[in-house]
Order: sequence, then C-alpha cells, then structure tokens
Amino acid sequence: MPKKLVIITGPAGVGKSTMVRELFRMMDGCAWLDADWCWMLNPWHSQSVEQRERLIDSFGQILTTYFRDEHTHTVLFSWVIRDALLFQVIRDMVECDDIRVLPIVLICDTEEHQRRLVRDMRSEASVNRHEDMHVFKQLGVWTLDTTDLTPLQTAQDVYRYIQNQDA
Repeated sequence: MPKKLVIITGPAGVGKSTMVRELFRMMDGCAWLDADWCWMLNPWHSQSVEQRERLIDSFGQILTTYFRDEHTHTVLFSWVIRDALLFQVIRDMVECDDIRVLPIVLICDTEEHQRRLVRDMRSEASVNRHEDMHVFKQLGVWTLDTTDLTPLQTAQDVYRYIQNQDA
C-alpha cells in the first residue's frame, strides 16, 4: 500500500496547524511538517529568490527523510497553497516512489475567519486583509468548511476522509 502525503491547506489563520496537531495525535506511523516552521527567518525577504529556493529545497529534504522511515506511513504537510499545481510540485520534491497525495482544503466563513485571526493575535493588517475563501474552494480538491467545527471535530472528519481513501 502506498504511503500517504496529506497536504492540508487553506488561508492563514483558518486553523490548519491547530487541526493537524489533533490529527497527528490520532495517527500512528505519522510525521508532520508545518511549513510555518520553515518560514521562521528574521529577516524574511519575501522577494528573495534565494530564500524561497532554499525553503522549497528544505521541504523536499524533510519530506523525503520522513518517507524513508519504515515506520512512517503518513506525512501531514500544512502550508498555505493557492495554486493546485503546487500539489504536484510538492510530490515531485519527494524522493520516494510509492506515495499517494491527498490534498485537503480547510475553509470557514469570513466572520469566523476574522474571529480566529483576532483570537490568534494576528496583526491588524492580517485581520483586515483576510483571504478570500473562494481562491481555496477553486483548488478542486476535498474541502471542509470548519466554521462550526472545533479543531477536534475537524481532525476527526479529516481522519475519516483519509481512512476512506484506503477503501
């Protein structure tokens, strides 16, 4: 059976990391890479091609290392992805043959998104700039509206989805 690369995406502040933390606890043989951990550069130069290339390379190296572990069967990768082409780019970075990619989008309504951004103490600019959920809905992959769900309920729904992909 192929190993699984579960890519969790959605707008910043929707609850990806919080949900994946719960999901990670539910799954044996699992590793988790949160892209936020790799973005922690000070200063971060968003226009720097060099920093972006190094970041993408590090994703590939970390994911490959996780998949080479014989006890790891599922890797959770959380990152804000606005272009469906990146799902294949990420897959191609991993130096392992038998992998199934399961992209998942988390969304919520605008009011709930703003509440989450404020609760997370995001900058005022982030709260006022909230992303349009429509961009993520157009990715054409399984999408879960988390507006009325707790992180645990969201993780349980995602877990069931992942398990159903084996059937």
